[in-house]
Amino acid sequence: MAKEEARRRANLAIDTFLPGGRCRAGGGRQIRILLPFPEDGDAKRAGKSEISTVDTAILVAGAITAGEYLGGDVKAKAEQLYERVEWDKFLEEDKGPWFNNFSMGWSPERGFLESYWDYYTDEVILISLMA
Repeated sequence: MAKEEARRRANLAIDTFLPGGRCRAGGGRQIRILLPFPEDGDAKRAGKSEISTVDTAILVAGAITAGEYLGGDVKAKAEQLYERVEWDKFLEEDKGPWFNNFSMGWSPERGFLESYWDYYTDEVILISLMA
């Protein structure tokens, strides 16, 4: 595809997750701590799906990659997206068994998931690098 088309698509995708974009979670409010993944079509929360730390890490890494390649407004928006993610909110700080581990996600109904990234995988490495 032509670079201009790639730029248009990257902007559209990143804009979805920036303030004023189309991605909303429960009740139409924007989530600040991590980014929800949109439902096909209307970019609303899909059922009772959680906000996933790994899906957020993949999204942000992709935006940064696109920004590095395309530069300009795509890079600026990718950096803005990266800066919005509050990874520390998902890091267990109690001295319990999950100390210094990231929760796998959050939902309005359950709060932080009681599942933690407590082993090394490519997913947790990416989450740690983004954080």
